[in-house]
Amino acid sequence: MPSLFLCLYKRRGATDYHWALAPHQETDATAPYNPTNFYQIDTYWGNWVTTHGSGFLGNANQFVGCVKLPPVEFVDYPELTHRINALSATPPVGYSMYYGVAWSCIEWVLVLLRQLAEGGHINIDLQGFVAMITGWARQMQNGTLGVVYNNNVRVVTPNWS
Repeated sequence: MPSLFLCLYKRRGATDYHWALAPHQETDATAPYNPTNFYQIDTYWGNWVTTHGSGFLGNANQFVGCVKLPPVEFVDYPELTHRINALSATPPVGYSMYYGVAWSCIEWVLVLLRQLAEGGHINIDLQGFVAMITGWARQMQNGTLGVVYNNNVRVVTPNWS
C-alpha cells in the first residue's frame, strides 16, 4: 500500500494554503522522499493547469509542511500515481464544490480523496477536513506541530482511526 502526503504551502495574502500531493511507495513512510514527485494544479494566465514535478519540498520558500493521509488500500503506487495524473485540472462536469465557491487546488485534492473513499481505498472523513488541515497548517507554520525530518520537511502524522 502506498502512502499519500498532503503538501501545504503559504500563499501571499490568503487565509488558506496551496495544496499538493506527494505519493510514496511505502506504507510506513514517515516523510515524502526528498526529492519527491509532487502533483498539483495552479493557475497559468487565468487557466487551471496541472504542474506536476519533482523537487526538494523543504527548499521551497513557501513550503509549510505535510500531513500524512490515511493508508491507500487495494491500490499500488503506479495505480495511485496514474489516478492522480488522470485528474483534470478543471472541475469535472456537474461537480458541486465541496469546500468553496470556486474551483481550487483544495477542491482538486478533494476530488481524488472522494474518489478513493468512495472506492473503498482510503478511510477518511471529509466533513470538516479543510478546516482541520488549515488549523494544522497554521500550527506547522508556527513550528508548534509536526516532526521535522533531516530533509527539512515538517510532517504531521494524525491518528486517523
